[in-house]
Amino acid sequence: GRTDEAFEVADDARGKALLEHLNAVKNSARTTSRSLSEADEFLRRIDYLATRLRLADTVPNTERTAGVRKDLFDLASRLADARSQYEDRMSTVARADPRGAALLGIAPVRALDIRSSLRPDEAIVEYLATDDRLFTFVATHDTIVGRSRGISLDELANRVRIASQLSAVSRSGDAGLSARRALYGLLLGSVDSIAGRARRLIIVPHAALSYLPFAALIAPDGHALIEKRSLLLVPSASALPYLRQNASPAAGAFSIFAPFPKELVGSLAEAKLVMRELKKPQLFLGGHATERQLRSALAENGNVHVASHALLNQVNPMFSNIELAAGRGGDPSDDGRLDVHELLRMSVKSDLVYLSGCETGAGAAWSTSFRRGQDYTTLSQALLFAGAQNVVATLWRIDDSEASVFAARFYRALQANDVVDALAIAQRETLKDTRYAAPRYWAAYTVSGSGISRPISQARTAVTVQ
Repeated sequence: GRTDEAFEVADDARGKALLEHLNAVKNSARTTSRSLSEADEFLRRIDYLATRLRLADTVPNTERTAGVRKDLFDLASRLADARSQYEDRMSTVARADPRGAALLGIAPVRALDIRSSLRPDEAIVEYLATDDRLFTFVATHDTIVGRSRGISLDELANRVRIASQLSAVSRSGDAGLSARRALYGLLLGSVDSIAGRARRLIIVPHAALSYLPFAALIAPDGHALIEKRSLLLVPSASALPYLRQNASPAAGAFSIFAPFPKELVGSLAEAKLVMRELKKPQLFLGGHATERQLRSALAENGNVHVASHALLNQVNPMFSNIELAAGRGGDPSDDGRLDVHELLRMSVKSDLVYLSGCETGAGAAWSTSFRRGQDYTTLSQALLFAGAQNVVATLWRIDDSEASVFAARFYRALQANDVVDALAIAQRETLKDTRYAAPRYWAAYTVSGSGISRPISQARTAVTVQ
């Protein structure tokens, strides 16, 4: 019956999972960096001690000698001490960098602060998947309602996998229709009545749900969710107030990067289509689209569009990267691969980053078991942590030709709308186009971040092509 408190606990629980898998640090302050590094070391020590304690505890009581009991006591004491020191380091991080701490899931969260950050036409939907239940919280500006359903983590993952993979590969508009309809009932059946007339849902996914194309879920009336509401993703509910706290979109210059126009012919066509929709953007083609140039563009108060490869490292997601042209001189920071761990050390000031690549919004668990929390270490999450206001990314591979058409529609809609509504408009237009009605062409796109941006018609830029 204490729904607000349950909501706070659920958000904190999923935030801790994020922290455990985010092993790189942001170079915003020496204290923050050192504390996070030390905390990461304590986590490794905690895992080691906990494993040893579990193994030692398997010895039956009747066989425990005085030496075994002493070892158990010593391990338990060391484990408690490591956990205390870990919490101390996290408190230091939260004080030094509140925004980064919120994105990591270690900042104190209050339900009232989250509700206050919502607009009257918004509702936040947060999920927490446990071994045998799925908890759903729906918060509006006025209230929070909690629901739970009995479903195992494995069954949920299987349902998501079926719906996602059918949506990603089939060219039919009915791809995975029954699976998408069933998931709507499971995930959003109670949301419609609680959210009321909210035209925008801010979704906080968890576990396998991080790989689900929510936009393609089918309501009882036969319409896709994106036809009914606009969608925004955030890493945790507690992150939303911090993302919006100092959001002051500048509608600055646009930079377009297409490093492989010959290899990725569609990327050149995409760059040209995007240029037509923007006010005199700066275009970097081929060898001029270097990692150093992208780093420079991200560090400015502008907007960045990248049409390139994005490689997902399934073994170590911290080394997933955006591929660019390599600079000269052998500088590691200009080697043509901008990795997740490098992004986490950068200071990004872009209002909007559009990643038109492969699986830029997916983590390593897309190809594994969905169980280890790898859903957090994505290029889009790294950009948000580094300071970007909003990131458009994809859950699966998009064909070059379709990606260019979609990008043009998005930027056309962005002329008079914020980034969340612009993406929704582009998705609605695409699903009504008989050529691209299948979810594979439009459902993979997501936008995460503050959801606050200024229409690009207000941009002040000068054209440059390199």
